[in-house]
Amino acid sequence: MIAAFIYSFLCFLTFGAVEEDAFIYFKFAANLADGYGYVFNRGGERIESGSSPLWLLILSSLYLLPLHIISITKLVGYLSGLLCLLLIWGVCYNLSIKRIYAFISLLLTASTANFVLCSHWGLESPLYVASILLLVWLCTHRTLSDYWCFGAVTVVFCRPEGFFILFALIPFILLSKKSLSNILYSTLIISIFFSLFTFLRLYYFEDFLPHPFYLKMGFNFHGKLEHTLLFLNSPYFYLLSIPVGLALIRPKFWDINTATIVVIGLFVGYWSVIASDQKLYFRHLLPALVLFYILVAKSLSLIPQAHKPVTERIFLLIILLGITINNSYSNLDPGRTKSNPLPIKTAMSAFVNEPKAFILGMQEKFRHPMTRNFIDQVGLEKKGFKGNYQSLVGEFINHNYPKGITIIYDQMGQTPFYSGLDKNFIDSLGLTYKATGYHHFLLRADQNKVLSLYKGLFVETKSKLSPEKLLLSEQQGVLDHLFDIESEIIMINVNLAKKLPNSIPAALRSDLRLAQHYQKTYVLAGLVEVYERPGLRNANPIIPKGLHVTEYNQSLAARSGGL
Repeated sequence: MIAAFIYSFLCFLTFGAVEEDAFIYFKFAANLADGYGYVFNRGGERIESGSSPLWLLILSSLYLLPLHIISITKLVGYLSGLLCLLLIWGVCYNLSIKRIYAFISLLLTASTANFVLCSHWGLESPLYVASILLLVWLCTHRTLSDYWCFGAVTVVFCRPEGFFILFALIPFILLSKKSLSNILYSTLIISIFFSLFTFLRLYYFEDFLPHPFYLKMGFNFHGKLEHTLLFLNSPYFYLLSIPVGLALIRPKFWDINTATIVVIGLFVGYWSVIASDQKLYFRHLLPALVLFYILVAKSLSLIPQAHKPVTERIFLLIILLGITINNSYSNLDPGRTKSNPLPIKTAMSAFVNEPKAFILGMQEKFRHPMTRNFIDQVGLEKKGFKGNYQSLVGEFINHNYPKGITIIYDQMGQTPFYSGLDKNFIDSLGLTYKATGYHHFLLRADQNKVLSLYKGLFVETKSKLSPEKLLLSEQQGVLDHLFDIESEIIMINVNLAKKLPNSIPAALRSDLRLAQHYQKTYVLAGLVEVYERPGLRNANPIIPKGLHVTEYNQSLAARSGGL
């Protein structure tokens, strides 16, 4: 109860923030619920841009409830976090860990800012952690371990790398000496589910894998390991690693259940590195982090004199001090310059300084999450003067452009969602648009041995299923394709184009056809250039409050919104 209360309170403090990519899920959920299918644009191509089929299924099922989809998603994430705490307690019980040390593992999880933030930021992270814990709980249960395959199916349905994680179960199957019949029927259940799901994906999307794979998967372990080690390089994790390190050399520490947890944790950790998609606060590392906290609890329980009341109190006090210091002073997202390194401390300060405004702001945010109030000034998500501008850009598009127009842009999160579901967005980076996403993959496959192995199957499959759709491996072909769309608007994030000079957005910006067929009309938030086809311009644009707009092609003027 105490851990659940701490977790709930920290969720309340940080409830106002939403992860950028979560808005992609919101748009897909809306289109599914309204009968348009699994599409990003209504009437557009079918594309699996969400990484979790189970998460999207839940959101689309709840979309029609009389509550905003953002609030629904946050509630589902929060409840998934509570489920994680319950499963942690169950795993500790299966490991025969004394209650006080099981409580320490719950406390570590409930107060870890990375877990708290990712649980309600709109992505599938808490559900994925819960699926991993469900699998571990089944594997370590005395009487239910024969049903481990159902946990395995949940993991596969929750994240695409779930199939890779299943290889971590090989030691469990061998060490637990499962009967041949159990191995066969479990493998059969998993194979039937995986084959059926792959067939449905191939039939509906004409693809073997979720589309984010083509854009994000890097398989570059050494290039990404440094970022993860930077996160783990803190006194807090050194402190927690001491009992685990001491326990590892003790035979009493090792059994089938502990070995299963260690191997699954290592597989999850390895994937979080090679995936090259850790997002803010290392969301892909969360399952491994939670499993590590369980190992901390077991390690503490094996220390000599650990079961004396005085020792238990000392350990608990040390853990509480470590948690407080970690949330107050340790950078939770090292290596990034735009994320808030101490979000819980920031939120706590705002709550303590103005509790009434904070509570009222949270209440309003829950009822109307797209409105702006005191909570937006707290600065949970980003630091720097630009702040969170993407929603303002979306509101600008919604207020000033007609329904049904097509917009080429490189950011597919808040801007398309706030622009309205009636606008069609073509992703020049490729996360929600196949042509540019496949182009990105084909370029990387030529430089990566693992990706090149899949490239042959991918090209052959595409030639059979959709021969009319050409795979554009050359940048010029992609540019020709995008200009042939004849979109009403092209938008380019200047910072991104400068940061990625070889990207499609950068190439669009320097293409002569942009000046020939479009006119530069606005720069939004000092970052987003807006190019319109002639005749589309609104002489008196409506500017959302807080958005800085520079206008071109009339008298050059800079304005800030006051809507």
